[in-house]
Amino acid sequence: FGSDNFFIGGDGELLNKASFTKVAVKTVSAAEDQRLYQAYRRGTFRYELALADGNYRATLRFMEPKSGTTAGQRVFDVTLQDKVVLENLDIAAAAGILTAYEKTVPFSVSGGLARIAFTPKAGEAILSSLSIEPVK
Repeated sequence: FGSDNFFIGGDGELLNKASFTKVAVKTVSAAEDQRLYQAYRRGTFRYELALADGNYRATLRFMEPKSGTTAGQRVFDVTLQDKVVLENLDIAAAAGILTAYEKTVPFSVSGGLARIAFTPKAGEAILSSLSIEPVK
């Protein structure tokens, strides 16, 4: 895993921001590795990754960071290679607040470029982390 690279658009945020006052550290329930959920990208954004042609598996990790968010306030689509793979994704409805939600999606690359887009329908799209591995 590495830094948030190869993106176009959106804004990067930290789950636990530095503060001069004592603030409770937020943790994400159901997360196997808290580090994968400590930062997130929000808004309308996409990733373009140079990958060799072939078959891959993308694991997308989400969590709703804002307390008080209810179902329907943040709804978005995820497209891979210009095909909708997650439609009307609503993290608050699917998992709740500060709870890990993970989806793995197969896809193919031809032309040496993987394109993953996050398009809001209500509120902003969000992504905590992304990993891609080849399928053998």
